Amino acid sequence: MAKCSICSKTAAFGKKTSYSHSHVTGRHRRVRKANIQRMKILIGGVAKHAYVCTGCLKSGRVVKA
Repeated sequence: MAKCSICSKTAAFGKKTSYSHSHVTGRHRRVRKANIQRMKILIGGVAKHAYVCTGCLKSGRVVKA
């Protein structure tokens, strides 16, 4: 399973609910997968491949090599 090497973000588990029906019969399992990309980033001044989520890319926590 893909995991962000910076913030450790993984898949989030929960329930999918039908809004037009009862919550008792209209609930199903669901998985929300994080948007993980394999990129070449600088880690300690050395360029390495790592799995990074797009949230870390946008926030500037990661420097691209």
